[in-house]
Amino acid sequence: MKAQNGKVRMAKLDTDKHPQVAQQLGIKSLPTVMLVHEGKLVDQFVGFSGEQKVKEFVQKAAGLSRGAVHGANDPNDLMGMQAMLANVIELLKVASTPAAPGEKKHDLSKEEMQDMIGALRTIAGHKLEPLPPGTSKTPKRRADEEAMEIIRGIAHAGLIRCALLDNNTDAAKEIATVTKSNFPKSVQEHPEVKAALSLAALAGNAGATDATDEARTKLEAKIKANPSDSASRLELAKALFAEGAHGEAIQQALELLKRDRGFQDGAARALLIDIFNALGNTDAVKEARRKMTSILLN
Repeated sequence: MKAQNGKVRMAKLDTDKHPQVAQQLGIKSLPTVMLVHEGKLVDQFVGFSGEQKVKEFVQKAAGLSRGAVHGANDPNDLMGMQAMLANVIELLKVASTPAAPGEKKHDLSKEEMQDMIGALRTIAGHKLEPLPPGTSKTPKRRADEEAMEIIRGIAHAGLIRCALLDNNTDAAKEIATVTKSNFPKSVQEHPEVKAALSLAALAGNAGATDATDEARTKLEAKIKANPSDSASRLELAKALFAEGAHGEAIQQALELLKRDRGFQDGAARALLIDIFNALGNTDAVKEARRKMTSILLN
C-alpha cells in the first residue's frame, strides 16, 4: 500500500471462486479482513469498520514488516510455512482442474499468481536461523533441518505448478531438473513433490503431442482401423491427459500395456506411473494400479 511504502500488501479472495479456501480460513461473514504475516494469521476483524480502525490495522501490519527486517520474527516457523504452502498448493490444484460441464473454471488473477510465486520463491530459498558458534546440533535441530528441506521441496513443487498453469512447460521442466538435482530422494518422494515432478514430465511428453480435437479424432480413427497401432494409442493417451480427460488417458494407457507392454521400452507403464503420481492416491488411481498390476502379472 502506498501509505506504507509497499510494506503492506492487500489481496482479495473471491470466496465464491474459492469456497474451500474460505472454509479453511474459517470465513463465515463478509467482509472479513485478515492480517497474515510469515504464513500465520496475526489478527482479523469482521464487518465494516471506521477509517481509524483500518489505519490502525494497516499500521500494525507495517510494524510486523519492520520487525521482520530487524530479525524480530522467528525464521524457524516451520508450521507457519507449512500452513501457507498447503493453502497455495490447494489453490493451484483448484485452478488447474478443468471445470465440469456447466461450471465456471476457478482462475487465478495475475496479482494472485505473482503473490504466490513471490511467496514460493522466498520459501524455496529459505534457511533456518544459524546456530550460535560452537553449538552442537540437537535431535530437534536435525529434525527441523529435515523438515525445512521438505518445505523447500514443496515450494519448488508449487513453482512447477505455477509454471504449468502459465503454460510455460520449459520453465516447469527446468524447475523439475533443479529439484531433482538439489534435493535428496526422501524429499523427491514426498507426495506433493512427486506429483509436481510427474506433472512436469507429463507436460514435457505432451509438448510433442498435438492435443487438438482434430488431431485426437485422427488418432482415434487410426486406432479404430488398427487396434494394434501402439504409437497412436500412446499419443492418444498423452493427448487425453493433457486436456484433462484423466480417466480416458488411463484406460488408453492400460489398453496399450495389455496389448504391447514392451512398446518403446515400457512406455505405457512409465506413462501410467507418472499419471498415478500426478493425480495422487485417489480411488480411481487405486483401481487403475490394481489393473496395471494384474496386467503385468499375467
